[in-house]
Amino acid sequence: LLVRGMLSNSLSWSDVGLPAHTITQDFLGQADNVPLNLLQSDFSHLGQLRQLVSKLRPAAIMLTVWVVLSLGFNTWQWWHLSRLEKVQQAQMLGLFHQTFPGAKVVIDPALQMQRNYAAIHNGAAGPNDLLPLLEKVARTMQSQPQLKLQEFQYSDSALTLNLNVPDFQALESVKNAFSTAGLHIEVLSATSRANTVDGRLRLSAGGMYEPL
Repeated sequence: LLVRGMLSNSLSWSDVGLPAHTITQDFLGQADNVPLNLLQSDFSHLGQLRQLVSKLRPAAIMLTVWVVLSLGFNTWQWWHLSRLEKVQQAQMLGLFHQTFPGAKVVIDPALQMQRNYAAIHNGAAGPNDLLPLLEKVARTMQSQPQLKLQEFQYSDSALTLNLNVPDFQALESVKNAFSTAGLHIEVLSATSRANTVDGRLRLSAGGMYEPL
């Protein structure tokens, strides 16, 4: 109460025997001189970059998965098509050798087959072509009334006949007649049944026949 009364009577600190120092400080001026940095925490450049990366992470994951799946599918498709090409090349090569057994070197089966067929159609037929062989066989069969043709097949430049004759002597006569017509004869089989003989002959251009 005494102190309050003394202060209320405008007493100074020196009047009561206490040291006093007066300090003059402009707080508002100091606040103006200290910069306030707002780019901190989430608002800093690094924080904004982290937020952007966090938002783009799902899209980046989806893009990575898509790239991996695309590369895997393209690799499988390339392997599948490469294998299919090899299979088709082998099939074409086999068909070419079956159609043109005399060919030694085959580089492009499709192109060589096309050229060979063009040469056949543009040029004269060879002795082992179907029509010349059929002409010789038909002419010979007319002179062999005991011969009965059951079936014929043409492949590998040769004509295969399934025929029926009364006996083996008649079969020998037929072979001699084909040989006289200038045909090479290969006896594939000769079977006797029910007083007849079933024979299977392979004919091509030539003059001799091979015995069974």
